[in-house]
Amino acid sequence: MDRAVLAAVTALAEAGLLSVRVGAVFPLEKAAAAQHAFANGDFTGKVVLEIG
Repeated sequence: MDRAVLAAVTALAEAGLLSVRVGAVFPLEKAAAAQHAFANGDFTGKVVLEIG
């Protein structure tokens, strides 16, 4: 990614124009289950692993 693209993405993020769809949240201890669910297509969006 070049600097111009990074600057454009940064500007969009700072303007609040980017969003991330969180499909599921798992505790870190369930990382294997999270990977399995993601691989199976059990949800749409990103997987978040909670630490602590």
